[in-house]
Amino acid sequence: MLSWLLSFLAQWGLVLLLIGLWAGICLKLGEMAENTGSEVVSAAGWVVFVGGLVILGWWVWRSFFG
Repeated sequence: MLSWLLSFLAQWGLVLLLIGLWAGICLKLGEMAENTGSEVVSAAGWVVFVGGLVILGWWVWRSFFG
């Protein structure tokens, strides 16, 4: 069990860390947009969010389908 967990973390730890960082940036930009009412910050948050989804989707597709 422990070896499986260590193997999983070795393979996916960086990916999980990057997903967490991406989510944190999206949340922070959303909070800043809400506090300032800035359309630019709101748009930047959406660009980061959608761009991250596209990159993640491409990576998953490439990993599993070729």
